[in-house]
Amino acid sequence: MRLPEGLARFNRHVTNPIQRLWAGWAPSFAIIEHVGRRSGKAYRTPVSAFNATVNGKPGIAVLLTYGPDRDWLKNLKAAGGGQMRRHGKTIGIADPQVVTRDEAAELGQGSAPVLRRGLVAVVRDQAGPALAARIEPASLQAAPVVAALTAHYARILGRPDDAGLQRQLLARLEAVNDPRRERYLTLLTVINGWPAPESLTPVLDWSIQALGARVPR
Repeated sequence: MRLPEGLARFNRHVTNPIQRLWAGWAPSFAIIEHVGRRSGKAYRTPVSAFNATVNGKPGIAVLLTYGPDRDWLKNLKAAGGGQMRRHGKTIGIADPQVVTRDEAAELGQGSAPVLRRGLVAVVRDQAGPALAARIEPASLQAAPVVAALTAHYARILGRPDDAGLQRQLLARLEAVNDPRRERYLTLLTVINGWPAPESLTPVLDWSIQALGARVPR
């Protein structure tokens, strides 16, 4: 569903500066780095981004929440590309294309359903029951939950489940657990009249403590 233009203007001036603090790290988000086609000024625009497969190769799809008439997209097209900050890394953008909703759905079908689930959702599903059962994060009972989280993250990245990956996952969870992110999401629900979201802070806190107790520093 395309959101109203008035909300886009509000986000540009009010919520985007907040979102830029964590969008380059948080799951399902990214920051588009582009240069004004007329001003020559450098801009950083937070967006919703997802893994995709384009012509058999890994790619990234960006959700056009407010439609294709976006300055950041016009700037990328005018320059022939730009950069994206995602998952803590900077990657190049070349020849951006706008596709229909059906075409975008096909691009996302290359991944198994479990890999398309957001990391935060997996943390909630895995850590939530442990938290409800009052399992201490550093206890032996928490070990299977931590193993499930790190194994899922390893499958997403296609990497071995080793100490380096576990440290990276811990850093990701700590970035996602920034309280400014939850305040931003709460603000969006107020603006749009959406139901209040469930706080993920407790499960993220639990997961960070459980993982931190096992990851070698």
